[in-house]
Amino acid sequence: MNLSARLLETDGDGMHPFQILFARMSITTVCSVAYMYYTKVPQFPFGPKEVRVLLVARGLTGFFGIYGMWWSMMYLPLAEATVITFLAPAAAGYICHLILKTPYTGKEQIAAFLALVGVVLIARPASLFGGASGDATVGPPEAHGNGTTTMPHAGDEPTPEQRLKGIGIAMIGVVGASGAYTTIRWIGKRAHPLISVTYFSVWSTFVSTSVLLVAPLLNIGQPEVRFGLPASLYQWMLLLSLGICGFLLQFMMTSGIGSEKSNRATAMVYTHMLFAAGFDKFVFGHEMGISSVVGCGLIVGSALWAVLSKREPEKKPEMDLEQSPVNMEMEEVVPMLGDDDKDSEEEEEDWMNRVR
Repeated sequence: MNLSARLLETDGDGMHPFQILFARMSITTVCSVAYMYYTKVPQFPFGPKEVRVLLVARGLTGFFGIYGMWWSMMYLPLAEATVITFLAPAAAGYICHLILKTPYTGKEQIAAFLALVGVVLIARPASLFGGASGDATVGPPEAHGNGTTTMPHAGDEPTPEQRLKGIGIAMIGVVGASGAYTTIRWIGKRAHPLISVTYFSVWSTFVSTSVLLVAPLLNIGQPEVRFGLPASLYQWMLLLSLGICGFLLQFMMTSGIGSEKSNRATAMVYTHMLFAAGFDKFVFGHEMGISSVVGCGLIVGSALWAVLSKREPEKKPEMDLEQSPVNMEMEEVVPMLGDDDKDSEEEEEDWMNRVR
C-alpha cells in the first residue's frame, strides 16, 4: 500500500497525498459499507452507543496517522518514512498501559526496543546519523514538466528544509497512529472491526474532499491540491491496488489489535520494515548493506519473540471447599449431604420400608 502511494506521488507530475487519500478511502468506504450491509452486521452503520465516541476518536486520529505517513513519503525514502512510524506502537502500548491498565511486560518492552534499533539500523535516517540515508544513492534533482509543480519526482533529492518538514509531519502522523491504536484497543470486541474502519474511511474521505474543493478557491497549494484523474493506466492500477490493500489492511489490523489484549498484535507492525527495505532496493534502487541485514534480523527475531512468548496463567482465587460448586451440587443430589438431618432420616426410613 505504501509502495503504491509513493509511486503515485513520484510518477509523472505526481499526485498529492490528499488526492491519493481520497481515492483510497473512497474505495475502503464502499467496500466496508457493502460488506456490512450484505452480511447484516449488527448495529450497522453507527455501532453501539457506548463506543461511538471512541469510534469518532478512532476516525480522527487515524486520519492524522495515515496523512502524516503519506505526506512524509514525498520527501523521505520509504524506509525512513516507515521507521518514524514505528514510534507509534511503543507509544500506544505505554498509553494503553496507563489508561486501560493492559499488561506491558518487560519482554514486550525489550522486543519493542530491539525492533526500533533494527529499523534504525536499516534506515539510518540522515536526521539521526547526519549523513546519507542508509546505503541509498539519490540522484541530483531533475527538471520536469513546465517547472510550475513542486511535487517531488523519482530521483529528486529533497532540500534540508523539505526533509525537516517531512520529519515534522511524520511525527504528527506518529501521534495520530498512537491514538488510533489506543482507541482500537479500547473499543476491543464491542464493535465490529469494519464499523471502526468505516468511521476512519468516512472521516478521511470527508476531510480530503473538503480540502480538494476549498484549496483551489483559496489558491492554497496550487496547482497540486485539486481534484484530478490519473494520467495513465499505470496510475489507475496503482490506485486500485492501493484501495484494495488499504481495505484489507484496516480490516485485519483492527481485528487483530481489537481482539488481542497484549501488545503482541501491535508489535507485528514492525515487520513493515522488511517490505519497506525490499521495495527501497528493488524498486527505488536503494542498496542494503550489512547494517540493514542485521536490522532485518532484529525485527523478525523481536517480533517472533513477542508473539510466541507464552502468557503467564492467571491465578484464580482459592475457593472454600465447603462452598465449591461440586459440594453444593452433591448436597442437592445426595440427601445425606443436605442440611436438614430430619428430612434425611425420614427419606432413608421410607426407602428401607419399600425394600422390605
